[in-house]
Amino acid sequence: MPDGLLAPFAILVIYLFYQTIDFVRNIRKEERQEKREEKQKKKEEKYKKKKWPDGKAKQPEQYSISSYTMGDYENLSSLPFADGSFTHTGRITVYESEELKNGTKCTYLPVHESSQIPQSLIKAMNKEMNYVIDEGRTYPYYQTMDFDEFVKYWFYGFTAILVEGEYTPETLPWDISEAEWSQRLLGMFYVKPNYVGRCSHVCNAGFVVNHEKRFQGIGRKLAEKYTEWGPRLGYTYSVFNLVFETNVASIRLWDQLGFDRLGYVPGVAVLKGEDDFVGAYIYGKSFV
Repeated sequence: MPDGLLAPFAILVIYLFYQTIDFVRNIRKEERQEKREEKQKKKEEKYKKKKWPDGKAKQPEQYSISSYTMGDYENLSSLPFADGSFTHTGRITVYESEELKNGTKCTYLPVHESSQIPQSLIKAMNKEMNYVIDEGRTYPYYQTMDFDEFVKYWFYGFTAILVEGEYTPETLPWDISEAEWSQRLLGMFYVKPNYVGRCSHVCNAGFVVNHEKRFQGIGRKLAEKYTEWGPRLGYTYSVFNLVFETNVASIRLWDQLGFDRLGYVPGVAVLKGEDDFVGAYIYGKSFV
């Protein structure tokens, strides 16, 4: 090759070399993008449906007036919470015994008014709720609640409390301290309308397990009791608005109990311990 052509040829070779590198990079970039899109597609499909043991995909059930008996629908016309009160709703008054996997005897306290239980117990519940808020992992709240705020929030509708020991309404101790109740408190949940007025027969619930009593199956006990007591209170459907995708134990529990994944809200939360936005599932289950 003539000397005069060496320099242009070398430049061409270098140019083609870098073009090839760019081409390979673009190919790999496209492959990574395709993988991300495929992963996201699978993720979205997973949100929309889940596989049951028979291998068939189950979509959330569709409800209409015909889904209910006429008696159910007639009750809805005056039900239960449309006026913002709970005077005509179902009442649960009998304490129920429970036993944990480790043999611990305990009792469910059904509470319709905060005045039905000792203030020292409510303070212990308030303290536990604030612990969960400070954890910043499962509830959307950022600021802790004082006593009055907690009572207004947690006791708006119906409250169930699981405590260690065997009690009746007559034998429930009113003279023990907040510290003692903190030791006896195992967990709690509330039930209240998820919507107002004509949609108030659809409920929502919130759950807290004593952070010192975790990994004993208490969360499942509370969840199962909720599916039993929710219908008795007059509700026909349950909706959980925000089950964060990082809350693996809760997701597994609601899946196992037959709740439907109604939707997914991407990037809805900023949680402690996470370096990116966190999405949340919306769960639902029929009580009829």
